[in-house]
Amino acid sequence: MDAKLFFSGFYRLYDYWEMLVLISIFVVLINSLYSLVIRKKLTFFDLRIILFSLILNYIFFVIGLFIYLSNIILLYNNSKHLTIIKQDYFLLQITPHLFNLFAAILINVGWSLQKVSKNDLKKSIRIFVFFLLSFLILIRKYI
Repeated sequence: MDAKLFFSGFYRLYDYWEMLVLISIFVVLINSLYSLVIRKKLTFFDLRIILFSLILNYIFFVIGLFIYLSNIILLYNNSKHLTIIKQDYFLLQITPHLFNLFAAILINVGWSLQKVSKNDLKKSIRIFVFFLLSFLILIRKYI
C-alpha cells in the first residue's frame, strides 16, 4: 500500500471530522441558547449532546495529532527526506493542532463548570460561553 494513499484517507477523515465537530458544537450552542431564552431546565438529553460534542472534539484532536506526528516521523525516517504532502500545507504546522487542543480544553472547562453549578441558568450560560469560544477558535480558518 502506498503511503500517500494511506494518509490521503486520514486527511479526508480529518476534514470530515472537523465538519462533524463544528456541527455538534453548533447544535450545543443552539440548544444552550434555547435554554437561556426559554429558561428551561437542562435535561439528560442536553447533557448527552454536550458530552458527545466533547468526545468528538477530543477524537478530532487525536486525528490531527496523528497526521502531524506521522508526517514528521516519515520525514526523518526517509532517506530522501520526502514528505507525504507539501510542507506549506496547513496540517503540517503545529498551530492548528494547538488551537484544536485549546478548543477541547475550553469545552472541557465548560463541561466541568456546568456540572458544579446548581442553577440551570448558570449552567446554560457557562455552556454557551465556553462552547462559543471553542467554536470561534475552530472556525478561524473559514473566516
